Amino acid sequence: MAFRADLLVARKHTRFGQDRFREAIAQAVASLGQFQRVEAERIRRFQHLTLSDERAESLILRSFERGFVSYRALPAVIQEWRQPSHDFGPEPSLWRLFNAWTTVLAPVAKRSPQRFASLTMDLQRMLDDHLPSPTSSGTVPVEATQSA
Repeated sequence: MAFRADLLVARKHTRFGQDRFREAIAQAVASLGQFQRVEAERIRRFQHLTLSDERAESLILRSFERGFVSYRALPAVIQEWRQPSHDFGPEPSLWRLFNAWTTVLAPVAKRSPQRFASLTMDLQRMLDDHLPSPTSSGTVPVEATQSA
């Protein structure tokens, strides 16, 4: 799993720069609690949003079209979606799909952690942009899956 955002602390090198930098670091660390709550909600949503095979495969294809997954990795992502190598819950969920990508992209994390973080953030953004909010039952409405 990758963080969705970076914390950037930048200060000029002035006479009081070190003090201002410490203050900025303290403020950034204080905001981590809010960041954790937002990410926990995202994970909860991913875990409870049920996907059809057709919808999942459509999103996998979009990830290929956007360059997040290479043509070599594409069959592995599809296979990981259909037969997960880890238990991500009994239902075919957005969480299972996201983990299909991250499982296949794991070698990228070892070679280039920055690239892996960027890819996972791009994937999260794509999912946020293309999926409606879940209904009370946790499923994607049929009309939304057909139009997206």
